Amino acid sequence: MTQIEFEVREQQRFEEEIESIIDHKGIAAMLNAMANICHEKAQHIRENWQDDETAKVWDKNGSKINFPIFGGSKINFPIFGNISAKIGKMMKPRKYGIRTARKSPKSF
Repeated sequence: MTQIEFEVREQQRFEEEIESIIDHKGIAAMLNAMANICHEKAQHIRENWQDDETAKVWDKNGSKINFPIFGGSKINFPIFGNISAKIGKMMKPRKYGIRTARKSPKSF
C-alpha cells in the first residue's frame, strides 16, 4: 500500500466516524461540539502562549460554526464559494432519526 492509498483510507475512515456521530447525535450537536472546541483552543492559546492573533482566528472559526439549537445559524461553506445557509430550516426529520437536507441553497 502506498502512502497516498493509506492517506485516502484514513480520510475515508475519519469521514465514516464523523458521519456515525452525526447519525447518532445530529448535526447541531456536532457543530456545537466543534464550536466549543474552537473556543477552548482559543482560550488555551491566550492563556498559555499569549498569542491573541491566533486565538482570534480560533474564536472566529468557533463563532462561524456555532449552531444555536433553535433558530439555525448562518454557515459559510468555502468549498462552494460564499454560501450561507440556514441549516435548521434546510433540515427535515427522516426515518430512523437521521436528518437530511431538504433542498440545496439557492446560491449553488
